[in-house]
Amino acid sequence: MTFVYWGGRKLIDVVGLGAPDAGGWAPYMQSAGIPGALLPLVIMTELGCGLLLIAGWRTRTAAFLLAGFCILANYFFHMKWALPPPAGHFNWIIFIKNFAVAGGLLAIAGRGAGSRSIDSWRKHAR
Repeated sequence: MTFVYWGGRKLIDVVGLGAPDAGGWAPYMQSAGIPGALLPLVIMTELGCGLLLIAGWRTRTAAFLLAGFCILANYFFHMKWALPPPAGHFNWIIFIKNFAVAGGLLAIAGRGAGSRSIDSWRKHAR
């Protein structure tokens, strides 16, 4: 659900219904060396793959993509532990959290969806 929340929040900010200046998402990305033009891809990944996971459809692919997203977010945005407190500590916490989430997502990618998922339903309907 966290991916759906953050993807939705970015989308609402970008279309002008949320924070002023589109939430500053594109400039924040650019400050880390990522082109702000990739923001729509970020929104589609978080929102799209998050919804796929909730629905249990294409679960393995969605989980694998989101695990990669977590690792990339860590690399580009959360390896700033030398910042003065509390920013450095906050980045460390988010860094560890993202690795834990990525590990869980890789477990889902390896095991697949549960018995109450669309993937399972489609598999048994054949």
